[in-house]
Amino acid sequence: MNFLQLLWVVSVALAAVSIVIMLALTVRRVTLMRQRRHDTKIRAELTPLILRYLDGDVALDVLREYTRGQGSELMGELVADLLYSVRGGDRENLIELLRRLGIIELHLSALQHRTATKRAAAIFGLSLVDDPPVLDRIRDLLGDPDPDVRLLAAQALSKHRAIGPVRVLVDKLQIGTVENSRVLRTIFRNLTRKHTDELVELLDDDVPAAAKILAIDALGRSGNFAVIDAISAMIAHDSEDVRVMTLRALAELEHPKALPTVMRGLDDEHAAVRATAATCAGRIGLTDTIPLLLKRLDDNSWWVRLRSAEALYKLGETGIKRLRDSASMSSEAARVAGLVLAEKESLA
Repeated sequence: MNFLQLLWVVSVALAAVSIVIMLALTVRRVTLMRQRRHDTKIRAELTPLILRYLDGDVALDVLREYTRGQGSELMGELVADLLYSVRGGDRENLIELLRRLGIIELHLSALQHRTATKRAAAIFGLSLVDDPPVLDRIRDLLGDPDPDVRLLAAQALSKHRAIGPVRVLVDKLQIGTVENSRVLRTIFRNLTRKHTDELVELLDDDVPAAAKILAIDALGRSGNFAVIDAISAMIAHDSEDVRVMTLRALAELEHPKALPTVMRGLDDEHAAVRATAATCAGRIGLTDTIPLLLKRLDDNSWWVRLRSAEALYKLGETGIKRLRDSASMSSEAARVAGLVLAEKESLA
């Protein structure tokens, strides 16, 4: 066989393989479309039956017929969807339905599945169940080798305020080294009702800056003025991001006790910290910061100059007067002062 014949044979073989792959993809697509149509049909049938079951008009055996084969997975998904839209006794009845159909036990078994996606799906299916034994099983997955599974477990536990020790959570999720998802912000904010003291302790612990940032953010959203001193102490942290979050948290709390921390932030070496401090001063209404804010109108950072001018305007008559005085001069401070005044007055 010469080279041209070999090339022809290889080309035909590749064409045949391409045809086989295309046929396989087409069959798979048709199968998936049929499955979707079937699932849609079953959902349409099941939804009114479940609602009638809650009213006592349908027997459990009627619903159990739909859980044969792969039907239990679809039933679990449908009941989970309904759980988000009902309250009170109907919610408890739906959870009891999951138990009677064996779906909760099915999800509990799937928590040990070798595939991470199956474990994740099981956590989702159990996330609305508030039973301590179920929550204990989910808590075991905080140490799962897959980071997405660990995060889903933490999210499910936080919904029921059953997360456990905060320091264990930080270590299990490897916050700051592996896990930095934005979902963690919601999880940590849910901790403030039961774990405020632990969040405060976390600020002094030897943990990554990312964990401290999450704790500061959560404490700032707590509305608890007792944590102001603990938050304020973080303005001395080496991390620029920690210092920025410190000022954001104090701005959320809006307490004048933040004055020393804000004044320190206005003199920070990093522009992001100075800009955040200026915003914080305006939001809380710290008129004692006016001299420093005027100084920052000549800052080498445009954002610091802008935030300082905006803060002066927010500080009322005294701040606006000083802003007008700056605008009448010939300098960079005058330009930014004039821009802010023009913007604010056009909106008045």
